[in-house]
Amino acid sequence: MSFALTDLAPQLPDSFDGFVPGEGAAFLLLTSAHAPEAIRNKSLLKLHEPATVHEPGHLLSEAPYTAEALASAFQQAMATTDAPINTLAAKNYAMGLKGRDKEANLIRDANVACVAGRLLLGDLSSWEEFLEPDLVNYSELPRKQLKSGKYDIQTNLQQRIDNFCKSNFPKMTCSKFVMLFEELKAHRRLEIPYLEFCKKYSPVHNFHKKGFPAYSTVCISLWGLQYRFPEHDFSNDLVISLNQLIEAEVELDSYRNAEHEKLKNAKDYISNLIRKSESSKRQVMQASFSILECYLNGIAWEFHNNEGQTLSKGKTKLLKDISNVTLRDKIRKYPLTIFGKELDEKTYKFILDEAKQYRDSLMHPSPFSAPKKFGGYDKLEKLYNIDMEIIVKTVFGVIEIVEEIETMKGKNTPEPIWLPEVKSAANHALHPTKNRDAVLVG
Repeated sequence: MSFALTDLAPQLPDSFDGFVPGEGAAFLLLTSAHAPEAIRNKSLLKLHEPATVHEPGHLLSEAPYTAEALASAFQQAMATTDAPINTLAAKNYAMGLKGRDKEANLIRDANVACVAGRLLLGDLSSWEEFLEPDLVNYSELPRKQLKSGKYDIQTNLQQRIDNFCKSNFPKMTCSKFVMLFEELKAHRRLEIPYLEFCKKYSPVHNFHKKGFPAYSTVCISLWGLQYRFPEHDFSNDLVISLNQLIEAEVELDSYRNAEHEKLKNAKDYISNLIRKSESSKRQVMQASFSILECYLNGIAWEFHNNEGQTLSKGKTKLLKDISNVTLRDKIRKYPLTIFGKELDEKTYKFILDEAKQYRDSLMHPSPFSAPKKFGGYDKLEKLYNIDMEIIVKTVFGVIEIVEEIETMKGKNTPEPIWLPEVKSAANHALHPTKNRDAVLVG
């Protein structure tokens, strides 16, 4: 903050305590290009543009101190905190370049923008390949080569960068690609919430049409640009455990009608198959409920994120799960709150009244029975008896709940990107049985 120092001149000689209104200090640690990589590339330091404001109500003024200037200073300072130190420095540095240095900087930026784009596509084999464009000393290239490079950028490369952005990242620019390059250069990977990535760099073309949730995390590495979100992890768990379950059950089928003597001879092998089957059933049960709950929490988050300012305190607490909202409340109240429609009770009755007892016995195993208000069931009996009928009804019951809620969104809303693979794995592993009334999901 600045002060009217002309009014303070008579007092300055008497200020021996180090405090002078308007005074400031800064420290910047600089390293050479030969410093250890751990120091150069893992620094969390950032350089920000200064904020300059005027505070009329300083301690030597008769004007009242309102802190408005301080608040303004913080707002201005925080507005410039997104740019990494090398990006901001490069931006200011480039503004003063002329001639061959300007051409060298132009070529360097275009090349690192291209390699950043290739990384997003998963088109690189190593970080050395990623860093290669930044290792060239462009200012020492022959003038003829610089002019040729500049011409190529103006007539070809810049157009390719623009077309790439238009097709994949509508608000991305060459300078933003350079900023992304610098951030990746420092950490060799990047994980950032999708909405933050949109704000800092650009939205991703067709992101929502492909069925990705807005609360996804963008993960950039040598594997390219990928997304991670809770349903993705738990749907993978479910698919893997379903495949393991069907593999074990198919092998066990060959022993079900065998003579006991044959079973005794293969006891160890059969025991391993049974353990594999039982373990897979537990994983299927846990993953199914995890998918259901994070799906419900996801639609609540997206609704709150879009409509939060218009919601009542009660609905906000419900959607944000502030007051220990139960799974029953989420299944019954979230669709009504978000879409104005209720689920058919038949859709969720088995999940809440029967399957949940098995899930709770898995998550809270105990020789004690459940309290009477929760059914009074024997937890160990549930834990030891998760059979195929329960698994089939649970998996397809969760799928049915998700699909019914999806119909409430409207015809033009894409289904969650994880759902088709889950349905396919369920249809493959869990064939209809005489105990199951539902048909295979499509």
